[in-house]
Amino acid sequence: MLLPSVVRWNESVAADQYAMFLNWSSVGTKRNELSPTEALAQRLEELADAGGLRTNLRTAGVKETDLNALASEAADQWTGTFNPRPFNKEGAIEVYQCVY
Repeated sequence: MLLPSVVRWNESVAADQYAMFLNWSSVGTKRNELSPTEALAQRLEELADAGGLRTNLRTAGVKETDLNALASEAADQWTGTFNPRPFNKEGAIEVYQCVY
């Protein structure tokens, strides 16, 4: 659910890597009108849709008033250390608001 928005959020530091990923796939040749970041994010959204996954926090039952607490918890998780762009509570809020 979050991955397409995370991809978009990381564009400023990971666009070259996203372009490389797309070149390894059949997706890159089909989406020339889009930036590599947007092409990857849209493909991830298509896959989530094909799998019947929820695509936003609202339909998953998350209340907008919970976003701040969720962002605080996300910023404290070790998984954020693998993000190509420095990840903190403010970044998590940005991602969550996009997905809400």
